[in-house]
Amino acid sequence: TPWLTRGFEGAGPAKPWPYYLGLLARYELPLVLWAAVGLGYAWRDLTGRCLAVWAAVALGVYSAIGYKTPWLVINLATPLAFLGAWGWRRLPAPWLRWGGGAFSAAFLAVISLQFSWREPWQVGNPYAYEHTSHATAVTTQALAAAVPRARVLVWADEYWPLPFYLRQH
Repeated sequence: TPWLTRGFEGAGPAKPWPYYLGLLARYELPLVLWAAVGLGYAWRDLTGRCLAVWAAVALGVYSAIGYKTPWLVINLATPLAFLGAWGWRRLPAPWLRWGGGAFSAAFLAVISLQFSWREPWQVGNPYAYEHTSHATAVTTQALAAAVPRARVLVWADEYWPLPFYLRQH
């Protein structure tokens, strides 16, 4: 009951309904494209229909709930991945499968490098949920360098980010 109340009353990180569509389209593009291929073949047998309904219902339900967090996109990626793999297997030309697979691997490698090394915690990374600005790190480093032996008392209910950055002081 508490989770249902939070989800429908919009408490916390409320986002507009196309939030997950945006994440999927921008950062999981190969997954979306393969799911579209699977959707094209889905109505030919029961397995395809079940996968298509699972993906559509998951996307509809998660998009309808106002309380959205980026890590819940995994609940949408799973049925889309199954639908995409199912469709990939049914492509008639092997070069389409391997060319699409190469594109998918390259796209996901770029995204992985971006979010693992280039922007692991910055505001530009939508999967890093709680962002600390670069200014916070620079300011605390400047404070530590200006007064190296200073003792700093941080009075806060939260332990992040200032107590962490000033932990040596």
